[in-house]
Amino acid sequence: MIIGVLAEFAEFEREVIKEKTLAGIALAKVEGKFKGRKPGSKNIRKHHQYDSVMAHLESGKSVTEIHRLTGVSRVSIAKWREEL
Repeated sequence: MIIGVLAEFAEFEREVIKEKTLAGIALAKVEGKFKGRKPGSKNIRKHHQYDSVMAHLESGKSVTEIHRLTGVSRVSIAKWREEL
């Protein structure tokens, strides 16, 4: 029962944090301080290690091996591998 009550409090706190965050973003937008993600920031080819990772992929190295060599996340490497 105590765990259930604590879980309810945690859920309530998450909702409060979410509301405060959204309110803060809305206020910042009104004041012209928040503009969201920069245009083109999701362009993966601009990643500073994209070319290196692609070269490793083309040479047949595994995702884990490339991760160890470059420090790029395994998820990013796996997504980039789909381009080949």
